[in-house]
Amino acid sequence: SFHVTGVQTCALPICDWNGFQTETDAVVRGVRAGERICMPFAFQTVSSSPEDLQACSRIFARDKYPQVETHLWSGERYSHGPIRLGYVSGEFRDHATSHLTAGLFEAHDKNRFKLYAFDNGHDDGSATRKRLTAAFDEFCDISQMPDLEAARLVRSREIDILINLNGYFGRERNGVFRLRPVPVHVNYLGFPATLGADFVDYIVADRITVESRRAGLQAHEGVRWVSGGTGEFTVEDIELPARGTRVILHLRDDAEEYLNAWQVKSIIAKYSDHISLPIL
Repeated sequence: SFHVTGVQTCALPICDWNGFQTETDAVVRGVRAGERICMPFAFQTVSSSPEDLQACSRIFARDKYPQVETHLWSGERYSHGPIRLGYVSGEFRDHATSHLTAGLFEAHDKNRFKLYAFDNGHDDGSATRKRLTAAFDEFCDISQMPDLEAARLVRSREIDILINLNGYFGRERNGVFRLRPVPVHVNYLGFPATLGADFVDYIVADRITVESRRAGLQAHEGVRWVSGGTGEFTVEDIELPARGTRVILHLRDDAEEYLNAWQVKSIIAKYSDHISLPIL
């Protein structure tokens, strides 16, 4: 079964590097051999290889969310008016995910979109929760429903696009997505990497820069990929002395406060209740 090694759970918080490389190498070898050795979220702290990260997610998806023979949505076309967007999350409360998305929900053009929240968490009575409730056209509690019942509820609302705000972190409901209750599934924000699953069609990101050099390639064979989130991107060859991948997220001009280390640490300390691993 999947497990998190002692390196992630015990050694990293106290900066104990004894045996770190040996244990890390063992986990990577296990993933490359197709073993069910590490959960995708935990593996983010182990590897920077795109191939290995994808392999880990695929192993997890095949084991936890195997394919089903029939889907709840089978190609029907809806005749309703505005596009119906469904957001699935276990963190519709005073939580980092909701702080990042509240403005997004409120900014939707209500003449073009109808918003549905499928909540797998709980109502904490916070101001954030009240703000979220007001932003959606309908708030549906699926926290006590089995996957099939929850998926049928989603299907009954004739959702056009269903957005997964958890992925492999927090109070996720990937089992609902596995049943394909809507035409289009999107992975966004919660787990910013591939889910390695056939029940996800797209991943959404804001402007980012990715610089990467695979193992075995020379320093001058690095690649820089830049996207501004407009549907276009640029790719160029670069000199990259260190192998691996670096992802740069570009902040807005009015968000410079998040460059302060103390601010980042305070956010992590306040909103990391869903994380089973320490963040350094």
